[in-house]
Amino acid sequence: MNGGTGLSPEWMCAMRRVVIMGAGGRDFHDFNTVFRTDESVRVVAFTAAQIPGIEDRVYPPVLAGPLYPPPPTPSTPA
Repeated sequence: MNGGTGLSPEWMCAMRRVVIMGAGGRDFHDFNTVFRTDESVRVVAFTAAQIPGIEDRVYPPVLAGPLYPPPPTPSTPA
């Protein structure tokens, strides 16, 4: 299972997993300019401790690009 990324499990094992640490938008800038289209790297997290009240926010999937599809939407029981 590839988690909806379109990448094979073998390819994902070869990837470097990266956590981006930064504040004030620099972390997002680094992601957009360096990591967003790099198929050899998987950004798994951004730090958020330095910005109060941001812990539940997610990076907008529309900005993340095709290597980072949006997470599946949970089903709501009928």
